[in-house]
Amino acid sequence: MATVLTVAGKADSRVLVYPILYILKNYGRVMVATDDGAYRRLYHGYENIGEVSGVGVFVHPTLDINHLSDAVNQYAPDFLVCVTNGYVPEYTTHLLVLTGYDRTMEAGNAFSKDEMDEGVKVTVTEADIVTAPCQMNPKNIREVIVSTTPVKGAQIPSVCLKEGLLMYAARCEEYKQLLTHDSRDFIDIIANILSGFVLPAGAEEIGKLFGFKK
Repeated sequence: MATVLTVAGKADSRVLVYPILYILKNYGRVMVATDDGAYRRLYHGYENIGEVSGVGVFVHPTLDINHLSDAVNQYAPDFLVCVTNGYVPEYTTHLLVLTGYDRTMEAGNAFSKDEMDEGVKVTVTEADIVTAPCQMNPKNIREVIVSTTPVKGAQIPSVCLKEGLLMYAARCEEYKQLLTHDSRDFIDIIANILSGFVLPAGAEEIGKLFGFKK
């Protein structure tokens, strides 16, 4: 049975998901399914299904199993990564919630830059809460803050959308490839999220996939 990792939330997922796909394809067959049309930039054409660096890509407004079945049968993935604006499919086995931290991401927080620099607690409005299927094991749910401003004082991992991260996503789309990444700090965050979660590999082993040593 495939591991189904759903990445859910209103924040821009591409800077996280592209390196996650790069990592996972080293451990098995991978497919990404999403309701975000931006993922069509990873392959040529405007069809609902494509491929990038051996990873299947399926784009559709709804990710119910009836729409997915043909693509899943074609790729027979060991890892199915579902990327949504907040909806969590019932077949999800692991959930990564992207918590926006800025008004522009509409995640329900309205802090000033000064407040954010000082460090504030993450809160999400009721309308923006991502609801996990009731049968999910809480141990299989993780969260990461995605913000345009560095976050201090948070108890969960955070990613600042620096220009380099956004450029990485743009390069993957331009070259139609899942590329290696040159930010060790960022890959360390991704490795620590995946290690012991969807992968048995240690964070150090994951870092080596990008050429990083101890």
